[in-house]
Amino acid sequence: MVVGRGSFCFPGYKTCERLHKFAAKQNLTDAGVDNIGSGWYGPTAIIRECARQASNLMVTLSKEEFSKKEKERSYYLQGIKGWPRWHYGVLSMYAGQLAINNCSGPGGFDKRADLLDFPSSSTEHPSKHPHLHTWQDHHLFSKADFAAGKYDKMNLSSIDPLHSARDYALWAAMVGNGKVGPRPLLHPPGSSALQPSRHPNMFGTLLDDLAAFFKGSPKL
Repeated sequence: MVVGRGSFCFPGYKTCERLHKFAAKQNLTDAGVDNIGSGWYGPTAIIRECARQASNLMVTLSKEEFSKKEKERSYYLQGIKGWPRWHYGVLSMYAGQLAINNCSGPGGFDKRADLLDFPSSSTEHPSKHPHLHTWQDHHLFSKADFAAGKYDKMNLSSIDPLHSARDYALWAAMVGNGKVGPRPLLHPPGSSALQPSRHPNMFGTLLDDLAAFFKGSPKL
């Protein structure tokens, strides 16, 4: 089982210390791995069980570890108060970390930031990073800027989604938004136009790359 990288425990704050104490109070197995991401990949039965535990832990955390004030929308969302110390807005991340540390079984898990939750602002080749995560910033590709329509009039003729994770994220979002066609028919420097027949579905290729990492693992 492989998980990605999260970002909610920071030096000088006691967020994860509090999570470890909560784990002990709930008699959970604690492998001591912090900042676990929202991306999980592994055998279906284990993933389902971890998700079930995370859902239940969200309820328990909400009831026992957050005050009424901390759960008010005006406090945790609009004002973003509590962050990055103890923040209701990332309740699912807290629960996910607790669940993964507890439920992964004898085989344990690997935290691989290069495979899951890799930054969508990177210019590295997308085939090396099967799962991208758009962080809370304004670096291209930014989900906040995308939602605000800042890419709607962008000239996409110069992007290279077949070789840049950042450009792939932008291209995929624009396809989903109906701004461009389903395949990247672009002209990278020094090459002729990329034809769909020469380049199979990029998303499928990335999933194949991730699956190859688990060669020999139980079939999902």
